[in-house]
Amino acid sequence: MKIILTGSNGLLGSSIKNILIERGHICFPYSINRQGIDWNIDLRNNVLNSNSEVLIHAAANTDVEACERDPLACFNDNTLTTELVAKLAFELGLKLVFISSTGVYGNYKNTPYSENDECHPTTIHHKSKRISEELITSLSISNLIIRTGWLYGGSMDVKKNFVAQRIIEAKNKEIIFSNIEQFGNPCFNDDIALRIVEMIENESMGIFNCVNDKVASRFDYVRAIIECTGLKTKVLPATADKFIRSAPVSNNEAAVNLRAEKLNYTPLPDWSVSLSKYIDSLLS
Repeated sequence: MKIILTGSNGLLGSSIKNILIERGHICFPYSINRQGIDWNIDLRNNVLNSNSEVLIHAAANTDVEACERDPLACFNDNTLTTELVAKLAFELGLKLVFISSTGVYGNYKNTPYSENDECHPTTIHHKSKRISEELITSLSISNLIIRTGWLYGGSMDVKKNFVAQRIIEAKNKEIIFSNIEQFGNPCFNDDIALRIVEMIENESMGIFNCVNDKVASRFDYVRAIIECTGLKTKVLPATADKFIRSAPVSNNEAAVNLRAEKLNYTPLPDWSVSLSKYIDSLLS
């Protein structure tokens, strides 16, 4: 299969690219942020020249705090850009795969969200994602939308690698405080990327939660990271109000992969198992 991929240098996009190649697909990475060109026209030409069948749109502004401070930039990066990509895919007959977030559900439940739950996003970032989802769904029922969670992975120098950031922090501090009130699914980028590629191969369509199994608080997550490294840094619980944030992020971003389960996909690994394996490989 021939596949165009935006955001191929990102945390998830880089893993998707590697897995596509490993599974024998032809991947054409495309950078939307190149200066001095009309990227929309250039992307069209790349699609036509490559005879691609699928367009994966993984490029996004993922800085939740920056999006809150500059909503116009956020909607330009995440909504307008996605609209142009989605319309291009529809016009040229490509299946579109869009990477969204479990943060679109909002903050009205204390239990994990499934795809059957309504969306009431609380941040500018997640509002931009939800608007994009609605547009993509309206264009074609064959499109695929992936809502994933707290992503980590890649090398130690990957900017958005939460695990690497906490290891670096722990090496420089004796005590780390972490939020005991926020819950979600720590998600290993290779696990999520593999499931996305499997869904493309199986021609799955619609909206899917795609998260590692089981739920953790931020405190549980950070404590597990430090324990896996063997560092002696103490991780202490703190309430959400101890962390100054521009964005009103939901305390519950946890989800379950209900649709994937009903369609007999193999459950994704427990987050703690994938985290331990990842840190072992990272430190080795």
